[in-house]
Amino acid sequence: ECYLVEASEAARRLGSALFTNTVMLGVLAESGMLNIAPLDLERSLRRVITRFREKNVEAFRLGRKLWLQRKRL
Repeated sequence: ECYLVEASEAARRLGSALFTNTVMLGVLAESGMLNIAPLDLERSLRRVITRFREKNVEAFRLGRKLWLQRKRL
C-alpha cells in the first residue's frame, strides 16, 4: 500500500522544513508501523530533544493527524 502525506508542507507551516523528519515520525507512529505507542514516542521526544522541544512535539502531533487524513495512491 502507498499513501500520500504532505509532510514537508506541514513542516514548513511550522516554520522550517527541518521538522519534516519529526512530522514523518508522527505519521509512522500513528500508522502502527513502528510497533511503539505514539505517546511513548512523544514522551521520548520531550526527554531527548531540548532545542525546539515544543515545535518538535507539535510536528510529531501534526504527523499523527496527517496519517488520519492520508490519501491512498
